[in-house]
Amino acid sequence: MYMENNDSEIRKAIEAIREEMTLAVLAYGLESTIVLRKSKELDDLLNRFERLKSEGKAKREKEAMGRSKGGVRKWKNEGDGRAMV
Repeated sequence: MYMENNDSEIRKAIEAIREEMTLAVLAYGLESTIVLRKSKELDDLLNRFERLKSEGKAKREKEAMGRSKGGVRKWKNEGDGRAMV
């Protein structure tokens, strides 16, 4: 089983398992235990890949929220015009 933890490694592993599974189907048939194991392995990698994408997205959103809180300037009305606070 592959244990990659970053995007490019998991993508490579997914493609490798897909290729192995395709070859196993051709050699042993769709319902062979080898093909079923490869299918499970592929599912696990795809799930890990989706989790990494979700975690990365959540992290980027959290970082963006942190930057926007500190970097946003507020405006208040000052009589005739607006002034930065």
